[in-house]
Amino acid sequence: MNSLLGNNPPFQGKELFQLQGTSTFLLAILGTLATGLGLFYLLKGWSGRTFARLLLLVLAALLAVQTARTAWRAAFIDYDNARELLVYAHSTEDMKNTVEQIETISKRLYGDKSIKIAYDNDVRYPYWWYMRDYPNKNDFGAEVTRSLQDYPIIVVGTSNFARIEPVVREDYYQYEYKRMWWPNEDLYQNLSLSRILGDLKSPAKRSALWELWFNRDYTEYSLAFNNPSLTLATWSPADNARMFIRKDVAAKIWEFGISPEPEAPRVDPYEGGLIDLEPALAINIGGELPFNAPRDIATAPDGSLFVADSRNHRIVHLDAQGLFLNAWGGYGNVLDGEVPGGLFNEPWGLAVGPDGLVYVADTWNHRIQVFTSEGEFLRMWSTFDVLGIVDGFWGPRGIAVDKDNRVFVTDTGKQRVVIFDSQGNYLTQFGSLGLEAGKLDEPVGIDIAEDGRVYIADTWNYRVQVFAPDAS
Repeated sequence: MNSLLGNNPPFQGKELFQLQGTSTFLLAILGTLATGLGLFYLLKGWSGRTFARLLLLVLAALLAVQTARTAWRAAFIDYDNARELLVYAHSTEDMKNTVEQIETISKRLYGDKSIKIAYDNDVRYPYWWYMRDYPNKNDFGAEVTRSLQDYPIIVVGTSNFARIEPVVREDYYQYEYKRMWWPNEDLYQNLSLSRILGDLKSPAKRSALWELWFNRDYTEYSLAFNNPSLTLATWSPADNARMFIRKDVAAKIWEFGISPEPEAPRVDPYEGGLIDLEPALAINIGGELPFNAPRDIATAPDGSLFVADSRNHRIVHLDAQGLFLNAWGGYGNVLDGEVPGGLFNEPWGLAVGPDGLVYVADTWNHRIQVFTSEGEFLRMWSTFDVLGIVDGFWGPRGIAVDKDNRVFVTDTGKQRVVIFDSQGNYLTQFGSLGLEAGKLDEPVGIDIAEDGRVYIADTWNYRVQVFAPDAS
């Protein structure tokens, strides 16, 4: 049957491989005839019922052997790879290898399984079972936070690849593995009678289907059905995982005799754009008092400059040439009691609105103050109402005013940006603690472009984020 239905049937031509197919078929015919003749003489005189029973017994024996063969292959050969058809979605052998590596590292460092290991919701299966003896495991699900840097080993699935990058940065070695795979869906998707008949008419496809079913060998199937994703390395559908090992831990392992591979030199992505500039003007004093930790600077419509002289707790006004015009402020700490307007506790940020008013983030008094360009106090606010709940700042550091006189404040301690009108009336806010896009970790600097886009220095996520001027 294999000679007749395979991909090299008999009597197809005179080429060498075609003659081989013909000769194989003829030899099979002769062998079958000889076997049939021998059985005829051996079973001569048997009744039809007895002969039928023998055929059923032989068929049952063949099916039993094939059942045992299939069970053995499924249980001991293909039990954890994608070739086996008896299993749907299942974990790969790679995940067992990661567990063995984690155990080796933990026992070398601590002598037991007490190493801190964190894993996400993707690799929860199968890690919920594999990590059952690790007392310091952390199944953090999808909540990726900077606290994961306390874990020398982190394992995540594809859904968290991008989100984990701000955590691991350049401090971890990265290894990628196959995490999960599913059966070849081409076998049953878009299945129809015409497709089945077409596959059975093709010698190459008949042979490929036989090899797949009988031997779990996808080599011929991959060629006959033009599907290159059927090796264990390229299998699809599949899902990957990444294991991150912190470099200081890896260095300790190397002390046990494992030598590190030399790292490729790090490339500075900004190196090509680096330029050396000499200052046209240097200013280190405002009036009779030297600056002490100046944190921010803003330009007024007339070209003059305002400087947040943080540790002198004042705002300094300079002309366009850097000459001192005036200064205002003084120290006041809300922890000591009520602080009147005009006093500061380390103002970090300031901005000048289109109307020339000066907006100051009075950081450690947790409030915003507004002044005229001459330093006359106008108003301030520290708390505001959000859906009927009184809220307030915690260490606001950055402030910007757009062309519509809306005031944007980076409320650093609360990981958000709050928007007000010029009178301090609450409009809206965005941001919360996190690593993914749109989330913030101690935002500080903020600026608004001509097109209304908001640029934010997302400090501990080591990035700049850009937001549209509308709710998108």
